[in-house]
Amino acid sequence: MSLLLKILEGDKSYNIINMPELRDIILSIDEKRLYKSKFHGLYHSEKVTFFAYLIGKSLKLNETDMKIILDATKYHDIGRTDECEDTTHGLTSTLRLKFLESENIYQNETNLKLLKAIIEGHCLDDSCKKLIFDNYDLDESEYKRFITLYNILKDADALDRLRFEKTMKCVLNANFLRLDFSKQLIDLAEKINREYKKHINMINQNRIIEILQGNEPQIFYHSIGYNFLAIPSILSKGIISNYYDVEEKYHLKEHAGHNNERWISAIYKRGEAYKAFVKDKIIFEFTSTSYFSGITSLSEAQDLGLPFCSGLYDDEIFIYDKVPYQNIKAMIISSKLYNSNLEDINLMNGNIAYQKIKNRLNYYLEFLTTLTGKSYSQYFQDDLNELYLNTIRFESEKYNTQRNIYMQFFKSQEEIIKRINKKLITYIINVLKLILNKDSIIVKDIINYILFINNINYEIKEEEIITYTFPTKKREIKLSHQ
Repeated sequence: MSLLLKILEGDKSYNIINMPELRDIILSIDEKRLYKSKFHGLYHSEKVTFFAYLIGKSLKLNETDMKIILDATKYHDIGRTDECEDTTHGLTSTLRLKFLESENIYQNETNLKLLKAIIEGHCLDDSCKKLIFDNYDLDESEYKRFITLYNILKDADALDRLRFEKTMKCVLNANFLRLDFSKQLIDLAEKINREYKKHINMINQNRIIEILQGNEPQIFYHSIGYNFLAIPSILSKGIISNYYDVEEKYHLKEHAGHNNERWISAIYKRGEAYKAFVKDKIIFEFTSTSYFSGITSLSEAQDLGLPFCSGLYDDEIFIYDKVPYQNIKAMIISSKLYNSNLEDINLMNGNIAYQKIKNRLNYYLEFLTTLTGKSYSQYFQDDLNELYLNTIRFESEKYNTQRNIYMQFFKSQEEIIKRINKKLITYIINVLKLILNKDSIIVKDIINYILFINNINYEIKEEEIITYTFPTKKREIKLSHQ
């Protein structure tokens, strides 16, 4: 049975008006014609077809044009040979449509040309659309019809970009959707893709557990950057994957990579990843048997639910699902960081994306509000607005323009984020000065204060490396900052 239909028929909140009609459409997809992949195969085709069906209904397409657009969505990727960004697979797909040409609708040459034209154009820049139309020698009177079908296919295909992890450059940019109704489908597309991910996770889970069987316990390290607020939750809940912490309520992830949401990045020696993500940060040492080195094919990694290994880091390892708090052996901090002035710490590091920065800032502002009972969000509104407008301006540009202005955009975002960080740190320091009755605040002060207010017992060894160890019995931690 189609996974899409299983999802839609299993949850009445989707409220599909003509479910029998949609069911017939989805089940008519000829799977043997499709590229064999969960990324660009059946799962993708049935979702894109579903989105196009909804858009087509909203535009009141006639029966002929609805047939053309649905055939296009079903088979727009049959010319693929791999998962990479590929501007030629649309044309290749048009060469494999002979199995449709015998149908009555395509005895009309214009209908067949329109089908091929929109499929060829779906993977090309919009600047090519008129050229494609002209290449098919279509009458100019058909251009409006072509544009309508072209826009539906482009938008329906784009909506399924929500299947990609948000850190991937190919994820949906909503500003590029062409039709107003398409923008209304974003939440639905996100929900549908969450259900697909759950299904893929369930399929893969038993196989992954089998792969990990037989691993000997080893020691690994995981950095939380400068995020001292995550210490209590890690000591009480362990280090958990995005599957359990999708809203990053407990742990702001320093780098998500391209990995399935059930994998946690870690290191096993002091190599390139250590230098980039771990050195001079707050580090947890733990043991695990649920580790895997990753595979080098991104598409295969996503299909199989395995972690993707870029090959950039010689010391990177991936932990499946979570690290139980009982497996955490110590928290390690370099003496350099431990004795650093808090004003030198960048709590907002790791991203320039507006929503990420906003979420990260709110995370720390909640901590300040807990301590003081006062709201601080109004002091950052102008900076966030500037960050947002910068983002909108950049995302509204064409891809080639974005490449040319990226460094300028990046530097502009960084300057705003530095201002936000400086202001945030100032508020935290001023509050802690009053609470701790100290003239200056160093990292040691805030870490020990976080441990104190959460009633966490520990032993500490202060040498070149500062090592905290904690009781192994169940930790009853209050999580007072949340």
